[in-house]
Amino acid sequence: MKIISSGYTSIDRIIKISTAPQVGQTSIITNRENTQLYFGGCSPNIACNLAKLGLDTYPIMRVGHDFDSSGYRQYLTQANVKLDYVEQVAEDVTSFSLLMEDPQLEHTTFFYPGAQSDKYFSPPADASFHDAAYGIITVGDLQDNRAFLAKCRQHDIPVVFGMRGDASAFPKDFLLELLTQSRIIFMNRLEAEHIREYLSLSAISDLFSLGQADVIVITLGQQGSQHFTPTLPQGSQIFPACRCKVVDTTGSGDAYISGFMYGISEQYPLDECCMLGGTLSAFVIEAIGCTTNAPNKQQLVERFNQFKASLQGE
Repeated sequence: MKIISSGYTSIDRIIKISTAPQVGQTSIITNRENTQLYFGGCSPNIACNLAKLGLDTYPIMRVGHDFDSSGYRQYLTQANVKLDYVEQVAEDVTSFSLLMEDPQLEHTTFFYPGAQSDKYFSPPADASFHDAAYGIITVGDLQDNRAFLAKCRQHDIPVVFGMRGDASAFPKDFLLELLTQSRIIFMNRLEAEHIREYLSLSAISDLFSLGQADVIVITLGQQGSQHFTPTLPQGSQIFPACRCKVVDTTGSGDAYISGFMYGISEQYPLDECCMLGGTLSAFVIEAIGCTTNAPNKQQLVERFNQFKASLQGE
Protein backbone atom coordinates (compact mmCIF):
# COMPACT_ATOMS: atom_id res chain seq x y z
CA MET A 1 0.00 0.00 0.00
CA LYS A 2 1.30 3.44 -0.98
CA ILE A 3 0.77 6.27 1.49
CA ILE A 4 1.84 9.84 0.81
CA SER A 5 2.07 12.54 3.46
CA SER A 6 2.48 16.28 3.81
CA GLY A 7 3.83 18.28 6.73
CA TYR A 8 6.92 19.79 8.27
CA THR A 9 10.21 17.98 8.54
CA SER A 10 12.24 18.66 11.66
CA ILE A 11 15.61 17.95 13.19
CA ASP A 12 14.90 18.05 16.91
CA ARG A 13 16.79 18.77 20.08
CA ILE A 14 14.90 17.67 23.17
CA ILE A 15 15.60 19.77 26.25
CA LYS A 16 14.14 18.70 29.61
CA ILE A 17 13.92 21.46 32.18
CA SER A 18 13.46 21.49 35.95
CA THR A 19 10.75 24.17 35.98
CA ALA A 20 8.47 25.80 33.44
CA PRO A 21 10.27 28.81 31.89
CA GLN A 22 9.58 32.21 33.44
CA VAL A 23 10.78 35.61 32.21
CA GLY A 24 13.86 36.67 34.17
CA GLN A 25 14.45 33.23 35.70
CA THR A 26 16.79 30.37 34.82
CA SER A 27 15.44 26.87 34.27
CA ILE A 28 17.95 24.08 34.77
CA ILE A 29 18.37 21.59 31.91
CA THR A 30 18.14 18.10 33.38
CA ASN A 31 19.01 15.79 30.47
CA ARG A 32 22.69 15.49 29.58
CA GLU A 33 21.84 14.26 26.08
CA ASN A 34 20.21 17.63 25.24
CA THR A 35 22.62 18.23 22.35
CA GLN A 36 21.65 14.96 20.64
CA LEU A 37 19.86 15.38 17.32
CA TYR A 38 16.63 13.47 16.73
CA PHE A 39 14.90 13.32 13.38
CA GLY A 40 11.22 14.21 13.40
CA GLY A 41 8.41 16.24 11.96
CA CYS A 42 4.89 14.79 11.95
CA SER A 43 4.85 13.70 8.31
CA PRO A 44 8.29 12.01 8.38
CA ASN A 45 7.46 10.44 11.75
CA ILE A 46 4.36 8.77 10.36
CA ALA A 47 6.21 7.76 7.20
CA CYS A 48 9.04 6.24 9.24
CA ASN A 49 6.70 4.35 11.58
CA LEU A 50 4.65 2.90 8.72
CA ALA A 51 7.70 2.05 6.60
CA LYS A 52 9.09 -0.01 9.47
CA LEU A 53 5.81 -1.93 9.37
CA GLY A 54 6.24 -2.72 5.68
CA LEU A 55 4.11 -0.03 4.02
CA ASP A 56 5.36 2.08 1.11
CA THR A 57 5.50 5.61 2.49
CA TYR A 58 6.39 8.72 0.51
CA PRO A 59 6.64 12.01 2.41
CA ILE A 60 6.35 15.01 0.11
CA MET A 61 8.73 17.49 1.69
CA ARG A 62 11.61 19.93 1.27
CA VAL A 63 14.94 19.57 3.05
CA GLY A 64 18.04 21.72 3.27
CA HIS A 65 21.65 21.36 2.21
CA ASP A 66 22.33 19.53 5.49
CA PHE A 67 20.02 16.60 4.66
CA ASP A 68 22.99 14.28 4.15
CA SER A 69 25.50 15.75 6.61
CA SER A 70 22.98 15.74 9.47
CA GLY A 71 22.30 12.02 9.01
CA TYR A 72 18.62 12.62 8.24
CA ARG A 73 18.74 10.97 4.81
CA GLN A 74 20.46 7.90 6.21
CA TYR A 75 17.96 7.66 9.06
CA LEU A 76 14.96 7.65 6.72
CA THR A 77 16.65 5.32 4.25
CA GLN A 78 17.40 2.78 6.96
CA ALA A 79 13.69 2.80 7.87
CA ASN A 80 12.82 2.12 4.19
CA VAL A 81 11.04 5.46 3.73
CA LYS A 82 10.76 6.29 0.03
CA LEU A 83 12.52 9.57 -0.76
CA ASP A 84 11.38 9.94 -4.38
CA TYR A 85 9.36 13.08 -3.61
CA VAL A 86 11.91 14.87 -1.41
CA GLU A 87 13.15 18.20 -2.79
CA GLN A 88 16.47 19.64 -1.60
CA VAL A 89 16.89 23.42 -1.13
CA ALA A 90 20.55 24.32 -1.50
CA GLU A 91 20.38 27.78 0.08
CA ASP A 92 18.83 26.86 3.43
CA VAL A 93 18.93 24.23 6.16
CA THR A 94 16.40 21.54 7.04
CA SER A 95 13.68 22.68 9.43
CA PHE A 96 14.66 22.27 13.07
CA SER A 97 12.99 22.43 16.46
CA LEU A 98 13.94 22.96 20.07
CA LEU A 99 11.49 20.96 22.19
CA MET A 100 11.35 21.90 25.85
CA GLU A 101 9.70 19.48 28.26
CA ASP A 102 8.87 20.43 31.85
CA PRO A 103 8.42 18.00 34.77
CA GLN A 104 4.69 17.70 33.97
CA LEU A 105 5.63 16.45 30.47
CA GLU A 106 4.18 19.60 28.90
CA HIS A 107 5.98 20.75 25.75
CA THR A 108 6.99 24.15 24.37
CA THR A 109 8.33 24.13 20.82
CA PHE A 110 10.60 26.63 19.06
CA PHE A 111 10.63 26.02 15.31
CA TYR A 112 12.69 27.30 12.38
CA PRO A 113 10.99 26.39 9.08
CA GLY A 114 14.14 26.54 6.94
CA ALA A 115 13.67 24.69 3.65
CA GLN A 116 9.97 24.18 4.44
CA SER A 117 9.35 27.95 4.40
CA ASP A 118 6.68 29.03 1.94
CA LYS A 119 9.22 31.11 0.03
CA TYR A 120 10.57 27.82 -1.40
CA PHE A 121 7.13 26.49 -2.33
CA SER A 122 6.66 24.58 -5.55
CA PRO A 123 3.51 22.61 -6.44
CA PRO A 124 3.75 18.84 -5.93
CA ALA A 125 3.97 16.81 -9.12
CA ASP A 126 0.94 14.83 -10.24
CA ALA A 127 3.11 11.72 -10.50
CA SER A 128 3.55 11.78 -6.70
CA PHE A 129 -0.16 11.02 -6.26
CA HIS A 130 -0.51 8.12 -8.66
CA ASP A 131 -1.69 4.88 -7.03
CA ALA A 132 -1.71 6.35 -3.50
CA ALA A 133 -4.19 4.66 -1.14
CA TYR A 134 -4.22 7.56 1.34
CA GLY A 135 -2.88 11.08 1.64
CA ILE A 136 -2.04 12.13 5.21
CA ILE A 137 -2.02 15.84 6.10
CA THR A 138 -0.22 16.92 9.26
CA VAL A 139 0.91 20.30 10.60
CA GLY A 140 2.98 22.02 7.94
CA ASP A 141 3.32 25.02 5.70
CA LEU A 142 -0.11 26.31 4.73
CA GLN A 143 0.66 26.67 1.03
CA ASP A 144 2.12 23.16 0.85
CA ASN A 145 -0.86 21.60 2.60
CA ARG A 146 -3.40 23.48 0.49
CA ALA A 147 -1.69 22.22 -2.67
CA PHE A 148 -1.49 18.68 -1.25
CA LEU A 149 -5.22 18.66 -0.43
CA ALA A 150 -6.09 19.97 -3.89
CA LYS A 151 -4.02 17.23 -5.55
CA CYS A 152 -5.61 14.55 -3.37
CA ARG A 153 -9.03 15.76 -4.46
CA GLN A 154 -7.93 15.90 -8.10
CA HIS A 155 -6.68 12.31 -7.96
CA ASP A 156 -9.55 11.05 -5.76
CA ILE A 157 -7.25 10.03 -2.90
CA PRO A 158 -8.86 9.66 0.55
CA VAL A 159 -7.46 12.28 2.93
CA VAL A 160 -6.40 11.53 6.51
CA PHE A 161 -6.14 14.62 8.72
CA GLY A 162 -3.96 14.69 11.81
CA MET A 163 -5.22 17.83 13.50
CA ARG A 164 -3.01 20.14 15.53
CA GLY A 165 -4.03 23.30 17.35
CA ASP A 166 -1.91 25.57 15.15
CA ALA A 167 -3.76 28.57 13.71
CA SER A 168 -0.95 29.45 11.27
CA ALA A 169 -0.96 25.95 9.76
CA PHE A 170 -4.73 25.54 9.92
CA PRO A 171 -6.52 28.91 9.71
CA LYS A 172 -10.29 28.72 10.00
CA ASP A 173 -11.12 28.50 6.30
CA PHE A 174 -8.58 25.75 5.63
CA LEU A 175 -9.48 23.91 8.82
CA LEU A 176 -13.09 23.78 7.68
CA GLU A 177 -11.97 22.41 4.29
CA LEU A 178 -10.00 19.66 5.97
CA LEU A 179 -12.75 18.74 8.41
CA THR A 180 -15.31 18.44 5.63
CA GLN A 181 -13.11 16.78 3.00
CA SER A 182 -11.12 14.26 5.06
CA ARG A 183 -12.20 10.64 5.39
CA ILE A 184 -10.36 9.91 8.66
CA ILE A 185 -9.79 12.65 11.25
CA PHE A 186 -7.58 12.46 14.33
CA MET A 187 -7.79 14.98 17.15
CA ASN A 188 -7.31 15.13 20.90
CA ARG A 189 -9.98 15.98 23.44
CA LEU A 190 -9.15 19.72 23.61
CA GLU A 191 -9.10 20.00 19.82
CA ALA A 192 -12.46 18.22 19.62
CA GLU A 193 -14.00 20.69 22.06
CA HIS A 194 -12.51 23.60 20.11
CA ILE A 195 -14.03 22.29 16.86
CA ARG A 196 -17.39 21.69 18.49
CA GLU A 197 -17.52 25.27 19.77
CA TYR A 198 -16.09 26.81 16.59
CA LEU A 199 -18.68 25.13 14.34
CA SER A 200 -21.50 25.35 16.92
CA LEU A 201 -21.95 21.58 16.92
CA SER A 202 -23.99 19.81 19.55
CA ALA A 203 -21.51 16.91 19.33
CA ILE A 204 -18.33 16.19 17.39
CA SER A 205 -20.20 13.48 15.46
CA ASP A 206 -22.20 16.25 13.75
CA LEU A 207 -19.19 16.53 11.43
CA PHE A 208 -20.45 13.45 9.61
CA SER A 209 -23.42 15.40 8.26
CA LEU A 210 -21.21 18.30 7.15
CA GLY A 211 -18.60 16.44 5.15
CA GLN A 212 -17.06 13.19 3.96
CA ALA A 213 -15.66 11.74 7.17
CA ASP A 214 -15.97 8.00 7.71
CA VAL A 215 -14.16 7.91 11.05
CA ILE A 216 -13.28 10.45 13.74
CA VAL A 217 -10.76 9.39 16.35
CA ILE A 218 -10.30 11.28 19.61
CA THR A 219 -7.22 10.59 21.70
CA LEU A 220 -7.55 11.05 25.44
CA GLY A 221 -3.96 11.00 26.67
CA GLN A 222 -3.35 8.46 29.41
CA GLN A 223 -7.04 7.47 29.34
CA GLY A 224 -6.72 6.05 25.81
CA SER A 225 -8.85 6.79 22.74
CA GLN A 226 -12.22 6.22 21.09
CA HIS A 227 -13.64 6.35 17.59
CA PHE A 228 -16.85 7.71 16.12
CA THR A 229 -18.58 6.72 12.87
CA PRO A 230 -21.86 7.72 11.17
CA THR A 231 -23.43 4.52 12.52
CA LEU A 232 -21.85 5.00 15.98
CA PRO A 233 -22.26 8.75 16.55
CA GLN A 234 -22.18 8.38 20.33
CA GLY A 235 -18.67 6.95 20.10
CA SER A 236 -17.15 3.59 20.83
CA GLN A 237 -16.03 2.51 24.25
CA ILE A 238 -12.83 4.15 25.42
CA PHE A 239 -9.87 1.89 24.74
CA PRO A 240 -7.23 2.41 27.44
CA ALA A 241 -3.66 3.35 26.68
CA CYS A 242 -1.19 0.49 26.46
CA ARG A 243 0.83 0.25 29.66
CA CYS A 244 4.42 1.41 29.32
CA LYS A 245 7.27 3.21 31.05
CA VAL A 246 7.07 6.87 30.03
CA VAL A 247 10.46 8.22 28.97
CA ASP A 248 9.57 10.82 26.33
CA THR A 249 6.12 11.62 24.92
CA THR A 250 7.47 13.42 21.84
CA GLY A 251 6.01 11.80 18.72
CA SER A 252 3.36 9.81 20.58
CA GLY A 253 0.49 11.37 18.62
CA ASP A 254 2.17 10.57 15.30
CA ALA A 255 2.79 7.04 16.54
CA TYR A 256 -0.90 6.66 17.36
CA ILE A 257 -1.92 7.74 13.86
CA SER A 258 0.66 5.32 12.44
CA GLY A 259 -0.62 2.37 14.44
CA PHE A 260 -4.24 3.15 13.58
CA MET A 261 -3.45 3.50 9.86
CA TYR A 262 -1.50 0.24 9.92
CA GLY A 263 -4.67 -1.36 11.25
CA ILE A 264 -6.68 0.24 8.44
CA SER A 265 -4.20 -1.07 5.87
CA GLU A 266 -4.54 -4.59 7.28
CA GLN A 267 -8.35 -4.32 7.56
CA TYR A 268 -8.50 -4.63 11.34
CA PRO A 269 -11.81 -3.62 12.99
CA LEU A 270 -11.84 -0.01 14.16
CA ASP A 271 -11.77 -1.09 17.83
CA GLU A 272 -8.50 -2.89 17.17
CA CYS A 273 -7.15 0.01 15.12
CA CYS A 274 -7.50 2.13 18.26
CA MET A 275 -5.59 -0.49 20.25
CA LEU A 276 -2.90 -0.69 17.57
CA GLY A 277 -2.52 3.09 17.79
CA GLY A 278 -2.12 2.85 21.55
CA THR A 279 0.35 -0.02 21.20
CA LEU A 280 2.62 1.79 18.76
CA SER A 281 2.49 4.90 20.94
CA ALA A 282 3.69 2.82 23.89
CA PHE A 283 6.78 1.75 21.94
CA VAL A 284 7.67 5.32 21.01
CA ILE A 285 7.09 6.71 24.50
CA GLU A 286 9.60 4.26 25.98
CA ALA A 287 12.63 5.95 24.38
CA ILE A 288 13.82 9.48 23.67
CA GLY A 289 13.05 10.62 20.13
CA CYS A 290 10.02 10.61 17.86
CA THR A 291 10.67 7.26 16.13
CA THR A 292 13.75 5.90 17.90
CA ASN A 293 11.90 2.92 19.34
CA ALA A 294 9.38 2.39 16.53
CA PRO A 295 8.69 -1.35 16.16
CA ASN A 296 8.74 -3.64 13.17
CA LYS A 297 5.60 -5.55 12.19
CA GLN A 298 6.34 -8.62 14.32
CA GLN A 299 7.10 -6.56 17.43
CA LEU A 300 3.93 -4.48 17.03
CA VAL A 301 1.64 -7.45 16.45
CA GLU A 302 3.08 -9.44 19.36
CA ARG A 303 2.63 -6.58 21.82
CA PHE A 304 -0.81 -5.74 20.41
CA ASN A 305 -1.95 -9.33 20.95
CA GLN A 306 -0.67 -9.20 24.54
CA PHE A 307 -2.41 -5.86 25.08
CA LYS A 308 -5.66 -7.16 23.57
CA ALA A 309 -5.54 -10.28 25.74
CA SER A 310 -4.97 -8.19 28.87
CA LEU A 311 -8.08 -6.11 28.10
CA GLN A 312 -10.18 -9.20 27.51
CA GLY A 313 -9.04 -10.57 30.85
CA GLU A 314 -10.12 -7.50 32.81
